[in-house]
Amino acid sequence: MATGRIVTKPFRIPEHPPEIEAALGQLAPAVQEAFPGLPKARWVALQLLNGDGRVEEAVRTGEIGSLSANESAPAIPAAMPAAAAWRAILDRAGSLRWRLSPEFDDALMGSIYRAARGIAERSTATGLRRAKFDLDRTLDRVLTSRWLGFPLMLLVLAVVFWITITGANVPSRFLASVLIGKVHPVLQAFGAGIGMPGWLSGVLFDGMYLATAWVVSVMLPPMAIFFPLFTLLEDFGYLPRVAFNLDGMFRRVGAH
Repeated sequence: MATGRIVTKPFRIPEHPPEIEAALGQLAPAVQEAFPGLPKARWVALQLLNGDGRVEEAVRTGEIGSLSANESAPAIPAAMPAAAAWRAILDRAGSLRWRLSPEFDDALMGSIYRAARGIAERSTATGLRRAKFDLDRTLDRVLTSRWLGFPLMLLVLAVVFWITITGANVPSRFLASVLIGKVHPVLQAFGAGIGMPGWLSGVLFDGMYLATAWVVSVMLPPMAIFFPLFTLLEDFGYLPRVAFNLDGMFRRVGAH
């Protein structure tokens, strides 16, 4: 490959979203005109739209021009374009970048990932590995669907909260009956038996102990149910899908 005997055919993403294609259609010809023979003018234009500082510096210094159309030949430094030429390219790139939507990076990454997914699907092994791969993608399509994602999310969370609230009633009643119904009277009787002053008995048994017993009997059961359930949802990979569903909503308020 270094000598040019083997001609490579690098993969090129055939098409980006229309907004990006329109911007590339305006910027790539200017790059090609300023640096004749540049083999990757479209890629350079894309990096300029993306605000790549290294590529901007290479355009400013003329380093980009050292690439020739014949990549197997030694790089020959080309004449640096006039300052007006590279300034015009950078100014146009900056202007086009400001006109692109805030989702420019997401759209660009989306086209790259779609192409990568297509390559992966064509080269994935068959059999059980293929079935597992398809199952994962099927779950993604259902759980992150535009129409089913939010209803399923609300349903799953509602079930988790229902199990937490309803299931916590039984252990809460049991703890309350033991800690408050049985242990508390025993402590009061113990204080009275040893002649403990009423104010001290009230602080220790009716204040500190009783408050702690209520908190334990009310808060411990739902926490012991809720957190393991959420841990299972995270381990099964559902919570990342919930985060994906909510990303658009968080983006609108600047919290994505």
